[in-house]
Amino acid sequence: MTDWPTRLEADGTAPVLMTLLASDDVLLARQAAYLMFAGEALQNSGYEIDAFQQHLPGVTVPLVLKNAKGLPAAVYSYSEPWDPAAVAALSAWVKDLRHAGVATNVPVIVIAQHESTAVSGLPEISQFIHMSAPQLPGDQRA
Repeated sequence: MTDWPTRLEADGTAPVLMTLLASDDVLLARQAAYLMFAGEALQNSGYEIDAFQQHLPGVTVPLVLKNAKGLPAAVYSYSEPWDPAAVAALSAWVKDLRHAGVATNVPVIVIAQHESTAVSGLPEISQFIHMSAPQLPGDQRA
């Protein structure tokens, strides 16, 4: 199973987005492509991108951004349909994020290719954005 968000490298850094896009692991390449799509969409809606694949102690943050007031947010992007394991992984990631020192007043935004009431209803999620990407690696062309 592909880890998303990615695990930190042995030196404590997060894998570079361009490396993920070129991965032979189709699911990892899909997640990376969706992350780029989500970042562009959020930037076009007024957010400022601070970092892709930001590493914190023990955790990778797929996207860090700032709103129009300059306040930070951590973004979890997800390209695949939600199942119970994916929802549990998201909850565990938020706990790891807080354990790494991200204050509880820093919002967690989830942007996803697929709707999920299980995710949008999580109390630790500040905002759930459903946004479909037009094409991701591995998609069959119509």
